[in-house]
Amino acid sequence: DSDGLQYLFKNCSKDELFWLFNVMIKNVESTIGVATNVILSWLGPEAVDRWNAARDLSEVAAPSASAESPLGANFRPMLLARLPKEGWWEVLKENSGEEFFVETKYDGEHVLLHKIARDQYKWYTRNGKDFTKDYGGSSSLTDLVSGRIHSFFRSSVNDCILDCELMLWDKKLKKLCRRQFKSQNSENRSHSFRHIDPSDHVQLGEIEILEGLKLCRAKSKNKNVFFLVH
Repeated sequence: DSDGLQYLFKNCSKDELFWLFNVMIKNVESTIGVATNVILSWLGPEAVDRWNAARDLSEVAAPSASAESPLGANFRPMLLARLPKEGWWEVLKENSGEEFFVETKYDGEHVLLHKIARDQYKWYTRNGKDFTKDYGGSSSLTDLVSGRIHSFFRSSVNDCILDCELMLWDKKLKKLCRRQFKSQNSENRSHSFRHIDPSDHVQLGEIEILEGLKLCRAKSKNKNVFFLVH
């Protein structure tokens, strides 16, 4: 609380405050020039895997039985990796064979959607940020994304985790657009996935399952939400 912070500010030395601020803004790795995985490895051979599974230091130090279930946990998703410029074909051939499918990489907000006990939701980004408050933690919040997509799940689905790409749709230009490129949308400005005004041309919008891509679409009166399910 504010009283506790004031006490620290008044009683800590300059060096102590320096590290306190770096811990608060999660900037320790950059400050000391050591990668997160290296720091975690000092805690033990399984520390990195435990961190990726829960993103919780208490689980790294003393994993609980609940850590075995990923449902609702803020774990690190599988991420794409760039192929080397030289020898890329050999890498593909070794892992995929002579014939393979290529999927379009949509550039949106990589999120993990947790559907829990049918009506509850959790939203985490690939970097572990909890955006449940912005996208909705319950199906009853019909003005937020969770409430808008809830009816599109089968009634038999109580729990699931979707690895998705949240996209923006320009209603005027009738196309997907990238939030940081002003020139690619009809409003000529950048957009935030978490702060979309209903009057904007650019919206979060429809979930549709396209053949081969599994692009989910949920449609509401004036908003659209796109998820690419990996």
